[in-house]
Amino acid sequence: MGGAGVARHHHIPFSGDYHAFRGVLARLARDCGMSADRADKLVLAANEVVTNAVVHGEPPIAAHCWIADGDFVCEISDGGPGVADPFAGWALPDPGAQRGWGLALARRICDALEVGGGRDGSRVRLYLALA
Repeated sequence: MGGAGVARHHHIPFSGDYHAFRGVLARLARDCGMSADRADKLVLAANEVVTNAVVHGEPPIAAHCWIADGDFVCEISDGGPGVADPFAGWALPDPGAQRGWGLALARRICDALEVGGGRDGSRVRLYLALA
């Protein structure tokens, strides 16, 4: 990754402590040169995806982060089967819906978002440009 002292790939395990997870992710993004405002957006999107992994997925839950082509990439994975619909989150849920907002919000916050899954687990990859 771009910043001084920042590893090329960074692994952030999720132990159930949302506050700690968000703090580590925000510091890492800023250390890689992302503005505080963009780092806040990344953290919001990642928090939604981690919450989905907690509710719908299976342990272990973790984030893997790196820089690629000027983007900060954050891949959140879990041991569950994944999202069956690669277009999940493109449509907003009904305004009164209590569920279904996580991926919809994350898609609107990030520059790009990919979902996938298979026998080795589920993954959601978030992309935000550093600049």
